[in-house]
Amino acid sequence: MNRFDHHVELTSTVGSDFHWKVMYNISIMANIAILILLFIIIFMNYDNFI
Repeated sequence: MNRFDHHVELTSTVGSDFHWKVMYNISIMANIAILILLFIIIFMNYDNFI
């Protein structure tokens, strides 16, 4: 029980900040990827319209 509490304490202090940074970076990369995909789709459709 004591070891489990220590594990929770460790993950809540060190892990939460690291997890937040990782999730923040993933969300930024996901947004950039979605924007790139949208640009590619628009560009392809633009070529088809011409």
